[in-house]
Amino acid sequence: MAAETHSVLYYTCEVLDNPDKLLQALIMDGRGNMKISQIMASKGPTEEGLPPLQSMLLEELNRRTDEVFDNSDEGLLQIFPRLKRSSLSWSLYLLHKRGLIAKRRVRVNGRLTTVFGCHKAVEALKEHLNVAD
Repeated sequence: MAAETHSVLYYTCEVLDNPDKLLQALIMDGRGNMKISQIMASKGPTEEGLPPLQSMLLEELNRRTDEVFDNSDEGLLQIFPRLKRSSLSWSLYLLHKRGLIAKRRVRVNGRLTTVFGCHKAVEALKEHLNVAD
């Protein structure tokens, strides 16, 4: 029994260092056979290659062409009640990094803040502020 435990611990440590082996270990049964029923079928990313959260957020921003949002906007957090502030912030950042949304640094109530929105909304904001860019 001790030798068997040792090999399991060694394999566990080896698996934790290698994500591919971890996935394989999770899918395989004790005899090395893959259980098809245990493999989760992914819904798959959208046509832009986005995770579901970013896809939903992008859809919402594109629907609101006359609004911009800061990175911890209460309105967006109410629309997606299970969304954490940090997830919202990172999702907005990653969508902007891919060029799918625009961002702009503006002064609101005396504080400099970054706002995000669809390209049309940020362009409208620039026109409203009479800013040349």
